[in-house]
Amino acid sequence: MKNLLLFIVVIGILVLSSCDLFETDKDRGTDPIAGCFLQKTSWSIPNDPAHETTDYSYDTSGKLIEVLKKSWDLEPDPYIERTTISYNGDKLNQIKIYITYTDPEEMYAEYSFFYTGDLPDSITYPKPDPINDKGYMLAEYSGNKLSKLVFYNHSTFTYTYSEVANYNFEWTGDNIIKITLANINSTNASVTEYKYDDKKTPLSNLGLALTSNLFTMLSSNNVIKSTRLNPDGSISNTSETTYTYNDSDYPLTVTWSVGYPTNYEYDCN
Repeated sequence: MKNLLLFIVVIGILVLSSCDLFETDKDRGTDPIAGCFLQKTSWSIPNDPAHETTDYSYDTSGKLIEVLKKSWDLEPDPYIERTTISYNGDKLNQIKIYITYTDPEEMYAEYSFFYTGDLPDSITYPKPDPINDKGYMLAEYSGNKLSKLVFYNHSTFTYTYSEVANYNFEWTGDNIIKITLANINSTNASVTEYKYDDKKTPLSNLGLALTSNLFTMLSSNNVIKSTRLNPDGSISNTSETTYTYNDSDYPLTVTWSVGYPTNYEYDCN
């Protein structure tokens, strides 16, 4: 059951893709024309206690400032993950993640963003393990679009940083169509290809995309098919996604090849 829950959570988040990455309202709920803000997502398993709700909060200017996720399984108390997002003017400043289960809330991770110009090119974060106590990411861009992201870990034994993984991104228009992950500990790169609908996406936040590895959130449309490739180019597995939409062309329900539908609620002006 817990593996199924994790699968549903991960796939559910992956479809929260977004508007153009660096337009002026990039940290809003959706785009300013429709005036819609994502307020809540939820899913449940029929005849099972497992369910989850996620609430989204914004400041007066429309920037996303908090994501509150509550997950229930067999225990009566939920697992709670609270993400806060702070800004320095229009630029992302910090993202902090807090978790609560049976104990008081505690900080799980803190990400800080650093800039050269208008684009964040360095993100630092702690590593909750005794071998690698901290890490950072370096971002590269092609114009406004993210083209590469490299991860480095700091060793408590050697006191040096070393590269552990890197992502490369291929775009067609405003959508990421291929992500290649090269892990230093693996000889084979992981390649995933994506196809999209032509509708609007429910959520846009650069920080969530970078700190959660939810990179299709940077695309302008919703993922309808993802294909994982083997090293020889053959298909390893495929996942398809179907949607229903509201009158403004935003997703109302999302259903995957495996899993249960997720519902979306908005506040539209």
